[in-house]
Order: sequence, then structure tokens, then C-alpha cells
Amino acid sequence: MEKTYLTLKETAKLVRIALKKNFPGVKFSVRSESFAGGSAIRVNYTDGPLQKAVEKVVNCYAYGGFDGMIDLSFTINHWWNEKTGEVVNASSGGTNNSGGLYESYDYGCPGEGWVKVSFGAKYITVSQGISADTYKEALEITAEKFKNSNLNFNPDLVEISISEYSGNGCLNTNKLFEELGWNSDTEYINNEIYAAAGYSAAGKYYNN
Repeated sequence: MEKTYLTLKETAKLVRIALKKNFPGVKFSVRSESFAGGSAIRVNYTDGPLQKAVEKVVNCYAYGGFDGMIDLSFTINHWWNEKTGEVVNASSGGTNNSGGLYESYDYGCPGEGWVKVSFGAKYITVSQGISADTYKEALEITAEKFKNSNLNFNPDLVEISISEYSGNGCLNTNKLFEELGWNSDTEYINNEIYAAAGYSAAGKYYNN
């Protein structure tokens, strides 16, 4: 079949459909934008499923890849089944011929009803916001985790506020680092708070 080009607007519509199908009940903001050298779709949401789960669903709608080892972008074409909405990789020049990490490939048509497409978004980014209530739960979880450890974590050193712009929660861990020092242990605690927030949000979503 001949390759079909889907516009940025058409690609954004497919992303919205995929998000609604895979994560019912979650409110996503899907915005498209064009810039010099390409285009992008920005996906934002608050709480809900883990960010990596959302990325797994939407990343297949991007036509661009990037090899950071050699600072080189490359193009990806896909097979798309309009009836089922499925998307799989079709072909890419990769970067291995330029000394990069990504192999080139060219996969045949999966079967009847599939068409080779070039999506309109070069990149798709996903950003998860966390509510203030979920951050409070994450602090409780983290405090319990380190209660009997030698890391001496005090949740009162972490401040939670609400962004006037997004309504999401904001963490301020400056006092935590000032009290415990700027070291790997404090960074570990800091990362555990954010991880606990993500898993707490996902737990509430999947258990509803």
C-alpha cells in the first residue's frame, strides 16, 4: 500500500482516542504545536496511571526518534489499522549507519486492513502532575518506609503547596536538603517521595 501522511491534527485525534480507550475516566490535555524543524504533541494529566504507562500508549504515534549518543534524529514510519486503531513499527533508517545505537528496519505489512503511515507529530511528550492530597499520602508512605532506618527522614521538612497555574501540588524539599545535606541519601529520599506519589496516584486510579 502507498504511504499515507496524517496531519498533526489527525495524529492528535488518534492520541486522544487511544488515551480514552486505555485510561477511561482520566482527564488528559492533548495539545499539538509546530516549531522550526518539526512538531510535537504534549500530553498532560493529574494523578491517574503511571507516566510510563501513558508513554507506552502514545509514543507509537510519533514519527521521530533521537539518538543522544551521536546527537542525531531519525524518522519512523508505522503500520496503522484504521479499523482497530492498532499501530506497529513499519520502517526506519535508524542511526547505526552513522555510528549510532538504533538499527534500521523495514517490516512488511501485517495483513489486510493495514496501511503504512507517517504520523504528523515528530515527538510526543507526557507530563504527569500530582495533586496536593496525593503528595501528602506519598509523604506518609515515605515516612513509614524510613521510620526504622538510619536516614532520619522527617516529613515536616517537606512543604506542599498548590500551583496557581495548574492546580497541581508542588513539593519544596529545600529544608530537607538543608537539614540532611546535599548527598546521595537525601537524593534517595527525595526520589522515593516522587516515586511514592506516582504509585499512590496509580493505586487510587486502578482501585476506583
